[in-house]
Amino acid sequence: MKRIVLVLLLIFLVGLTAFRVYEEVSLKEKLAKEEKAAIPVKVVHPTKGKFSYQLHFTGNVLPDKQVNVYPEVAGKIEKFLVNEGELVVKDEVIAYISKDIPGMKYERAKLRSPITGIIAQLNLDAGSYVAPQVPVASVIKMNIVKVSFSVPEKKILELHGVKQVNISVDAYPDTVFIGRITNISPVVDPMSRSVKVECMVRNKDYLLKPGMFARVTLPTVTKENVLILPQNAVVRNLETGEIYAFTVKNNIAHKKMLKLGLENEDSVEVISGVSADDLVVSRGNYYLSDGATVEIVE
Repeated sequence: MKRIVLVLLLIFLVGLTAFRVYEEVSLKEKLAKEEKAAIPVKVVHPTKGKFSYQLHFTGNVLPDKQVNVYPEVAGKIEKFLVNEGELVVKDEVIAYISKDIPGMKYERAKLRSPITGIIAQLNLDAGSYVAPQVPVASVIKMNIVKVSFSVPEKKILELHGVKQVNISVDAYPDTVFIGRITNISPVVDPMSRSVKVECMVRNKDYLLKPGMFARVTLPTVTKENVLILPQNAVVRNLETGEIYAFTVKNNIAHKKMLKLGLENEDSVEVISGVSADDLVVSRGNYYLSDGATVEIVE
């Protein structure tokens, strides 16, 4: 009787062990299948064609020239002959200054504009006392203005050969002003990693005002017969700086490092990394790793 019980107990233990082994194997197979579950992706073929792009920057409108007007003598401002915003010509009298010393008579001094321009500011009121080191007014030259903007160092080469730029301001959204590049700084600002660029703009009707926010657009650049990918097919790793894409062959994703050329908002020029015959993942690529199993969906 005892032998029968032992045999039954042994059979039970063997069966329990076998069941647990089977259960563990099944679980591992299930996990393995889940790990190898195909990731749905959409793909595109790189295309060859014409690629166009523009570079856009922001800057500020500045006067071409701005000078302060100083009196030649000390005294009291008798009166101003001009108001802020008025046009004056070089050597035009803008104010009279009287020495105003009791018991003595002096011919009043004339305060003249050193340049032709616009009275930007009258710093004092009539009746105020002034000295030769005190600026009474400032005059700005506005028939020509400057637009100053910054270009990131990695875009400096894009300025090569560029002589003119298009400029727009919010006040006149339908008007394009033409600027002529006159100066590109020879040094890079170590804080912003950019170079300062200045251009001159004719301002015949004085529409552009110093202090205005300006948008600067470089001429359109076009290249023929280049390999093009949509921006969403390109993966950019901000931590490592890697730029790559995934191609698909036999439902397996392959990581391909890319070298890019021109870029615009929608597309990139591919210099190397993929070919026109490749199937490149355009959706689902941020969830992929090299060698992952994928399923191409429409």
